[in-house]
Amino acid sequence: DGGSLFLFVTSEMRPDDFKGWSGFAPGDAHYAFLQDPVSLSPSSPKNSIVEFLGTGTNGRLDLVFALGRFVWSVEPPNARRLLEYEDGTPAVLQFQAGKGATVFVNIPLDDSESNLVRKAVFLPLLHELLKLASPLADARTEFLLGQDSIQIAGPPGMQAAKLAGSDVQIKYDPATGASAVRGALGVGAYTVAYTGEGKKDSRAFSVNLPKGEAVLSHVKQEEFAARFARSTMLRPGDEFLIASSGSFDLNDLLLPLLLAIFLMELWLANTFYKSANIEPAATGNNTRPAEGSNAP
Repeated sequence: DGGSLFLFVTSEMRPDDFKGWSGFAPGDAHYAFLQDPVSLSPSSPKNSIVEFLGTGTNGRLDLVFALGRFVWSVEPPNARRLLEYEDGTPAVLQFQAGKGATVFVNIPLDDSESNLVRKAVFLPLLHELLKLASPLADARTEFLLGQDSIQIAGPPGMQAAKLAGSDVQIKYDPATGASAVRGALGVGAYTVAYTGEGKKDSRAFSVNLPKGEAVLSHVKQEEFAARFARSTMLRPGDEFLIASSGSFDLNDLLLPLLLAIFLMELWLANTFYKSANIEPAATGNNTRPAEGSNAP
């Protein structure tokens, strides 16, 4: 099911003995002593640990030396370098192990081989590396509207995360892959798109209404009346409900209205003609010729 492991290197340790979870195949790694100490690189590779320990407030990485460390011919597959020595040898490796991660710390704790335990950076570095070694929380994909803070477990090792099709901001931790959505989301399905060093990945999640929202049972009448104390509650059998029940026929109103309009127009027409003494124009051919005309 996966888990988390946190290792500091000692000269007695043999990665071959932990093949199942160390990531090393037999013969790939062996412990070696150096003639001159090598310090940790304070700037390479770029990641959250280097940024956290880069200002000197939490100690300085470049003041950590080592005379002994592991060297190997083949690194574990999908391993991610978190810290390096100045000569490029990995000092801290991380790779997935089921739901958790293996963090291989290639820095001796023996005071004769390293000064790490005597430096102020030791405790802050220990805390940061333990965070990376802790198992990822179960990846939730369903959240309740207004009740859950949306925390998405994404793939570690990416550089940026964005909510697809939205301007909602996402706080993304490249070291752990944890994403926190900053902004109000409505009910629906969403996708978080991850990018980093030519790689792409995505995680989907949904925001749902609480289950109680789908219960369609009626509210008790007493409870409803209590919420509207100043209103009059009508119950089945009230005269208003009986009078207003039944279908409504538009013809019962429209036909009498049209008939009334017709009678009104008829009355206005007769009244107007009589008051104006308007006679209808004569028709036919029985007209008399005007005086002075030559008509026979």
